[in-house]
Amino acid sequence: MRSLRILQREIGDLIKVAMASYPIDLGKFTVRSLRKILPRAKDELGLEFDEIIVYPGPQPRESADIELYVNGELVKKISVKTAVSGNLEVALRRLRRSIKINEDGLLIAFGVAIREEKPIETKMLMIYIPAQIIQQYVSQEILLIVEGKLQEKIRKEKLDSIDLIALNEAIQFEQAYRSILAQETAEQARDEAKQAKKLVEEARDEARQAKELAEEARDEARQAKELAKEAKELAEEARNEARQAKELAKEAKELAEEARNEARQAKELAKEAKELAERILDKIDYLISKMQ
Repeated sequence: MRSLRILQREIGDLIKVAMASYPIDLGKFTVRSLRKILPRAKDELGLEFDEIIVYPGPQPRESADIELYVNGELVKKISVKTAVSGNLEVALRRLRRSIKINEDGLLIAFGVAIREEKPIETKMLMIYIPAQIIQQYVSQEILLIVEGKLQEKIRKEKLDSIDLIALNEAIQFEQAYRSILAQETAEQARDEAKQAKKLVEEARDEARQAKELAEEARDEARQAKELAKEAKELAEEARNEARQAKELAKEAKELAEEARNEARQAKELAKEAKELAERILDKIDYLISKMQ
């Protein structure tokens, strides 16, 4: 057997490995399922086609399990074998026995992805092996390359390993995995419901407080309105009283003017009376002096 390095250099670019992750309905998996799965993985497997025909059961003698077409022209025939027991060597042996000339091979296997020593999901492995590789290399050499390709996938997806398992075990794991996911989803939904309920209660309390504050504000506004009304009435009364005071002041001013005028007249009259009295006294004095 040649070294892995030589094999990788000779056929490493021809054998392709792709992985499809959950959700895959393993309980209903047949070759027919590849009609939907293979187009999503064709780039990873190095396949080019725009139409796929799958024969899940007995097919015409000149046909294969899968036929790929480009613009209506047949470009590849592929024979499919599933590692039902999880053993790739057995599946490859069965592929070698049944494959026809110029047919490529596709091995299907199932595994559990392990990360941090815990199983995290099921993986469907698709291993594409061109016809010339099947014809020119022994199974051990092909499996050696496949193992190297799987290790590349494991490193790329940061996994500890991918443990190949039988199809029935994969179905059981997927069912358990779905149950765990459903339980986790239910628990998460329950926690979210509790949080939502708490938020609703908090919102209701805040709404109640806001209502109470609004009622208080309404009462205060009502009181302020009444006070404003009273202030307006007092202002009206003050304005009226100010008007009356102004009128009284005007009248007082007029009376003061009149009193001042009358005082001036009285002063003038007093002055005139004084002068008259003085003249009378002078005249009396004169008469007295004449009489003597």
